[in-house]
Amino acid sequence: RRSGQAEEEGVGQGGTHLAAQVALLGAVGLVHHHDDVVAFVQQPGVLKPEDRRQDDAAPVVAEHLTQLRECVPVEERAEVTLRLSEALLKAGREDLARARLEEAISIDPAAESIRAKLAEIYRRTSEFLPLASLLASGAANTTDRILKLARLREAAELYQTQCGDPASAVPLLEQASIVEPEDRNIRLVLADTLGAAGRVPEAL
Repeated sequence: RRSGQAEEEGVGQGGTHLAAQVALLGAVGLVHHHDDVVAFVQQPGVLKPEDRRQDDAAPVVAEHLTQLRECVPVEERAEVTLRLSEALLKAGREDLARARLEEAISIDPAAESIRAKLAEIYRRTSEFLPLASLLASGAANTTDRILKLARLREAAELYQTQCGDPASAVPLLEQASIVEPEDRNIRLVLADTLGAAGRVPEAL
């Protein structure tokens, strides 16, 4: 019986290693989705029966994606970081997922997929200050006029209504009025925000 138990443990350990290799393949696109890796490690004989739950697969994926992320070219790092954040979220480590995404967007501000995922976390957790900052930096890093305007207006509204910081909203509304000079509503909101920021003479 001891021999059989050792054999089962060996299968479990080998399966974990094999699952890790599949995770690496998934990260570079040979396995197309995190769920493919999860499905693999849930197969009989890959992990020990008590370790075959989806939540137990996520840390395996996260660990090896973290290693892979340091090895891939910079232009591929955003995709690996997204997969890593998904694995960390599935493992219940939203704090680490957020940290990896924040690090990635600071390195590559043009990574829209990273920005969108991070914004999703901020919205879900009602973290309005970092969301406003993320939107503002996103406005500065896009050439799409409509997207820039939407980000500027939302960031300004968040600073004003959710963060109690009208002073930070003012430059964003000033930029928005340059992007869309014919929008009277932007000018009215800017005047109100200048007043709220204590810059009444400029609001007149």
